[in-house]
Amino acid sequence: ALPAVTALSVREDLDARTRSRSENALGWILAGLGRPDEAAPHLEKAAGLDPSDPAAARNLGALLDRKGDLAGARAWYRKALAVKADQPDVAARLSALEPQP
Repeated sequence: ALPAVTALSVREDLDARTRSRSENALGWILAGLGRPDEAAPHLEKAAGLDPSDPAAARNLGALLDRKGDLAGARAWYRKALAVKADQPDVAARLSALEPQP
């Protein structure tokens, strides 16, 4: 799957939404393979290509959460919720990450 998704992510002839989805998939695959530093730029690119799709923002939040970058994770979870509020799992995780008084 990785070679096929990589090939899609570099095609400039595809529309922004398709390229965003391929970048998001590539980033999530790399994250799953334990390569978070390689994954992050793909997820960031995906979020920039199609800001109306909350998936990349949610996935980038999860990646940063796993890496221990809690401020970064909160920021991306907020972006995902701003695009699509009905994401109970994202809202719950963001709530859990908020600093407690």
